[in-house]
Amino acid sequence: YSRNFVRNLLITAQIQEQALKKFEDKKSKEALGTRYYLHLPKIAYTLARLPNRVLDDSDFRTSLKSPYNAPYFRAIVSWIELLNRS
Repeated sequence: YSRNFVRNLLITAQIQEQALKKFEDKKSKEALGTRYYLHLPKIAYTLARLPNRVLDDSDFRTSLKSPYNAPYFRAIVSWIELLNRS
């Protein structure tokens, strides 16, 4: 995967973490309902820029779009960087 993709995943993870910190104090229904969907615009941009061979994997696309996976993006990036070095 490209460095740009990896960088976008890290940025997305950071955006998600910052948003979740803001919502820690606010336990309103609206805050809790939207907190996991804040990363979707960045992921949509990232997915649009990936090569077709990567986009053909529907499981991969679905896992990136899942709002509950955003906290794990840092771990995913670590594995991608490790695999890219090989």
